[in-house]
Formats: sequence, structure tokens, C-alpha cells
Amino acid sequence: MTLGTGETKKVLYLRGGAFGDFILTLPSLSLLRSHYPCSELHLACKPSVARAIDGTRLIDQVHDIDGRWMTEVLGGGEVSEGIKTLVGSYDLIISHLWDKDLKLRKFFEIHSGATFVQSTTRPVNGSETHAGVQYSESLRSYFKADPVAPFRFGRMGGKSFEATVVIHPGSGSVDKNWPADFWSQCVNELLRRELKIDCLVGEAELERGLPDWITESASGVRVHEELPLDQVRDMMLQAGGFLGHDSGLAHLAAACELPGVVLWRNSDLKVWSPCFEGLKVVRDSSGEGALDVANRLTNVLQGSRRHGEP
Repeated sequence: MTLGTGETKKVLYLRGGAFGDFILTLPSLSLLRSHYPCSELHLACKPSVARAIDGTRLIDQVHDIDGRWMTEVLGGGEVSEGIKTLVGSYDLIISHLWDKDLKLRKFFEIHSGATFVQSTTRPVNGSETHAGVQYSESLRSYFKADPVAPFRFGRMGGKSFEATVVIHPGSGSVDKNWPADFWSQCVNELLRRELKIDCLVGEAELERGLPDWITESASGVRVHEELPLDQVRDMMLQAGGFLGHDSGLAHLAAACELPGVVLWRNSDLKVWSPCFEGLKVVRDSSGEGALDVANRLTNVLQGSRRHGEP
């Protein structure tokens, strides 16, 4: 049974996983907020990830999913009175967490009278259905709602666009990355065309060590190390284009409607492609080189309404 607006005063949304999974879950959060505009929505995830939606009305409070309270919830031991009170205050709980032995569901059944909705933990590769649709299916079914549209941030703050290219030469997996030689050649070509470049470097790239081409081209590339995700989002909302791999930041670029090129290797394109037609996917099997990709990106910038907009 679906709880009505007046019956649902407080909701808990449990979202683990990587940043890309989080971005692809935003249509579900948007659907939830549209059905419960006045309810108190709590999100349990990594706080660093949740910063990407700072300034929106999607949620009211963030809980650290790796914090002590979740350790108590999942630990199977004694639960403090404070956690019992918190858990018992929810009317609806949606979870994307893996719960093979139903430990999580049983915990909430014991300590909360909330309705529990188990959502997709991991999308199925080889499916004809996009990951964002798979993630939203359980909640959409719960609300008996129409298919949800991809999430868009819109023009937050009314800031003007800049003819700047945001690049992300890494990803969470080295298997998704194109070679350093390609990046060096492509960036040098973009600099030759007098494009401003902001290079995003995350924890994964720092752990592996920055490639030489970033240091060598430092005079023409502004390098941003471990920038908070709300600042990355704001940078993308102002930028003219994007160049990066199959990663969470490509999905963020799509949510910001930032046109550009996504370099693709092995992931299932039908399931994981960025949900924005302005982002053109180039497969490594296409045979396109650095000059080809630089031309593609230049064409995207020239064809975009963002480029040169006052």
C-alpha cells in the first residue's frame, strides 16, 4: 500500500555505491520529493557524495552511511536507544543496499513500523534498460508513477557560461581509462586552439600518481585536486564542454547538461551511457585518435548554445 502525503512525515533513503550510481539515483530522489513535497527526507550515503546535491531541495538531512549508526543497524548486536528512536521515527524507508540475508529488512521490521521498499542494488548488464531506469523501478512501481526522466540541475544561481573545457582523465577503474599518450596529445591540441582547460583530479588519480602530461602542460591547464563535488557541479554548470571517461563525473556532466565527449571502453553502453544527447560517446574500438577527439570536442562546443553565451 502506498502511503499518502499526510501519512508520510519522514523518509529514509539508503544509498551506497559509487558516485556514478548516486547520480543515476537522483531521478528516484526527485520522484520521492515530488510525491512528498512537505515531508522530511533523510539520505544515508557518503557525505562527500551528497555534496553534489547541496543547494537543491531533494533532501533535508544527510547521515553518514559508514558512520556508527549504520554499524549498529547492520552489526546484529545491541542497538542504542538513540538509534532505536531515530529508526522508529521513519514512515517510509527505501534501500539500495545489498540485503541477501534480509538482515536490514528484519532490523527495520523489529525497530520501526515504516514501510520498507527494497530497490535495485546493482543494475543488470546486458539489459536493454538503462541503469537509471533500473534504479528507479521499485519506487516508480510503489507510486504507480510514469517512467522518470533523467535528473537535471538547471541553471543554479544564474551564472554565465564560460568557454572552458572541464576534463577528467581518470575514473574509478584503470580499465576504463584511455592511454596517457592520448591525453597528452589531445590536451596539447586543445591548448593550441586556445581553449581554457580545468582538469579534475580525484582520489583515485592521486593514489596512482599524476601522469607526466599534467605536469608538463601545467602552464595551460588549471589542475583541481579532490575538489568537493558541489564545486565540481558548479564548475560544470558554468563550463562550455566536458571531456572524460566512463565515470561518475560523466554522469554529473549529463545532469548539468554539459556537452562534450565521453571516452568509452568496456562498459555496457545501453545500461551505463550518460543520459544527455549533448555528450557524444567515442569507443576505443572506433580508431579515433587525439586529433579526431579534439575536433569532435571543438565541434560540440561550436554547436552548443553554451559556447560564447554571455
